[in-house]
Amino acid sequence: MAGPIMEWASEIFGNVKRKGEAAGQFLDAESEIEILRDVVKECLIRHILKVINTTNSTSHASGSHDAGLLATPQGYTAGDLESLSPDCVNGLMTKGYGIQDHFIEDRIIEDVYKELEMIDFEGKLTQVQQQKMIGYRTDKICWVNFEGLDREKQPGLLELFKKMISIPFELNKKCSLYLQASASFHLGCYPKDAYYKKHVDGGYESNLNNGRKVTALFYANKDWSQSDG
Repeated sequence: MAGPIMEWASEIFGNVKRKGEAAGQFLDAESEIEILRDVVKECLIRHILKVINTTNSTSHASGSHDAGLLATPQGYTAGDLESLSPDCVNGLMTKGYGIQDHFIEDRIIEDVYKELEMIDFEGKLTQVQQQKMIGYRTDKICWVNFEGLDREKQPGLLELFKKMISIPFELNKKCSLYLQASASFHLGCYPKDAYYKKHVDGGYESNLNNGRKVTALFYANKDWSQSDG
């Protein structure tokens, strides 16, 4: 356990130090030791919480077929359930995928991007070592629950998550898919040359059935171009 925690702490400390030096602020040896000690302590606390949350999430996933989690449109009161265009819904039902442009306002996208940058800066995004070793992916990720958001510091993610939560309700309304509601979100970042290969970790076969029917992806880099990779 100590190895990954120290690597995480080193990454965060390096980010803090580089940002300070870029702003003309330099640390003496004593200050470095004090700050590094605080960073290691914080990383240890976060690691323990992550283990606890992972255990709880696994327990929750085992009951993911609970009918009580059904996203019933009649019980949704946070909007009109009209975020997805007919073309998007039709594509999902006929081709297996749908694309929705302008899902949220540009100002929210900008907030989301900045908040994701801060999450990455704090070292909360980490590689999935098992899947990296077998060549599936080299992106950095973390899981976040809607209730775990900081309402003041993460207003963009708050608005995005609210919108994402509405998707199963809307699809149940329009397509009768009997989807269940979820408030857990997978955040990801692709550094230069990172990749995510096509693979299957859920499906309708009994050995793959984890309750997932639809995966919704939101891309926060609205200025992306083909040259970015």
